[in-house]
Amino acid sequence: MGRDFLPRGQGIVTRRPLILQLVHLSDPGAREYGEFLHLVGEKFFDFSDIMAEIAEETKRHIAKVKKLVDATPISLTIFSPQVPNLTCVDMPGLTKVAVDGQPDSVIKDIESMVLQYIQGSNSIILAVSPANGEAAPRPGRRASPPPPPAVPPPPLPPRPPPVPSQPTWRRPKP
Repeated sequence: MGRDFLPRGQGIVTRRPLILQLVHLSDPGAREYGEFLHLVGEKFFDFSDIMAEIAEETKRHIAKVKKLVDATPISLTIFSPQVPNLTCVDMPGLTKVAVDGQPDSVIKDIESMVLQYIQGSNSIILAVSPANGEAAPRPGRRASPPPPPAVPPPPLPPRPPPVPSQPTWRRPKP
C-alpha cells in the first residue's frame, strides 16, 4: 500500500489494539481513504490525518479508563485499489520489563491482551523483533503457541514400469 499511518514514537506507542481491515477497490483509479468505526460516515483521505486520529482516539480512551494500555480496539477500514481484502490487528509489543514509571502490571496486561487475539486457529502471528540480538529469549516467541505436531507427507505413488527400449532406426535388409 505504501502509506505511513501508524503512530510512531518512543516507549509504548500502541496502547490499544488497532483492527485494520483492508478492502480492495476494483477501480484502479479509485481514491484511497480510511473510515473509523467510532466516526461513522467520516472519510479520511489524508493518511497523516488517519495517524493523528489513531493517536487522539488512543489518548481520549486511555484518559477515560485511566490505564496505560487497554484491550478495547480501535477499528479502521482502509479502502484502496492497492490492497488485498485482509484484516490485521496491530498490538502493543510484548515487554519483559516495565520502564519509565510504568506499573509492573503493564507486562501482564499486554501479554493477556495479546493472548486474547492470537488464540484463534486462523491467526497468523507476526512478531517483529530487532535483528541485533539473540532470538531465543524474545517475548513474541514466548507468547506464540507451540507448533502443531509434524505430519508425515503422503507416500509417493508407485513408479510406472520401465518402457522397453525400442529401436528407432533399423537397417534395411538386402
